[in-house]
Amino acid sequence: MAELNVYQKLIKARKMFLDAAIKKSGKNFSMSYTYYELADIVPMATKIFDELGLVSVVNCTSTDAVMTIYNTDKPAESVVFSAPADYTPITNKSGNQVIPTIQQIGSSLTYLRRYLYLAALDIVEADTIDNDKPVAPAPVENKTAGTNESPIVVDGAGTNLVAASPIIATAEKRAEIKKELTSVDSPADSMQTNAITIACQKYLEITGKSAEAKKFVGEIVKETDNLKKLTKKKAEEIIVELDKRVKEIADKTVNEFADDLPF
Repeated sequence: MAELNVYQKLIKARKMFLDAAIKKSGKNFSMSYTYYELADIVPMATKIFDELGLVSVVNCTSTDAVMTIYNTDKPAESVVFSAPADYTPITNKSGNQVIPTIQQIGSSLTYLRRYLYLAALDIVEADTIDNDKPVAPAPVENKTAGTNESPIVVDGAGTNLVAASPIIATAEKRAEIKKELTSVDSPADSMQTNAITIACQKYLEITGKSAEAKKFVGEIVKETDNLKKLTKKKAEEIIVELDKRVKEIADKTVNEFADDLPF
C-alpha cells in the first residue's frame, strides 16, 4: 500500500467499509428508521485504516470540528474534513439549563465525530430513512460560491464539497423497518427503556416538573411496573407521546420568545 497516495487509500477505505455491510444499531422508534452510531463506525474504520496505512485525527474547537486523515507512509499527505460546532446550552421555558454543560459538550463531540466519519467514509444516511441498498454517490463540487450557503466538507486541496441529496424511503420501506423494530408482542429492549427514561427526564425538566408532567410520568411507571412489563409496541407509543409533548412545549417557548421581540 506504500505506493498509494492518501486519496487512493481513502477511496479504498470507503469501498472496504461499504463492502463490510456494517449493521446499524441506532434506532429511532418514533420515526421508524435505523442509523449508524459512532460505535458502529469506529471499530471497522480503525481496522480498515490500519490495514491501508491511514490514521484519523480529530480536533474540536469552540467553532468547528476538524478530522485530518493522514497517509502514515507519507505523513505530509492528508485530507481534511470539517463541520461547524455548536455548544449552545439547551434551556427550558424557565431559562434553566436542561443538560449539564459537560454532558452537553460530550454529546456534541460524539455527534461531531460521527458526522466527520460519515463524511470521510462517504457513508450515505438519509435525513429520514435509508433506501433498501447502500448507495455511495460521489460528492459533487460546491456550486454555492458567493452565496450564503456553507460547504459541508472541505478537502485538503481546498475543493468545496456538498452532501448528496438524501434518499427518501417509500412507505413500504418505512412499514418494513417499523415492523422489524416494533414487533407487537416482543418485550421492549434496553434501548427502548433507556429512551423512555431519558425522554421522561427531559419532559420533567423542560416543564419545570409541572404537576401534569409528574402525573404523566407516574402513570407510565405504574402501568409498566417501572418499565419491567412493556412491549415494543407500547414502548414506541410512549416514546412518540413523550416526543410530541416535548415538541409542543418547545414550539410554545419559541412562539412566546418571538412575541416578546421588539420587531
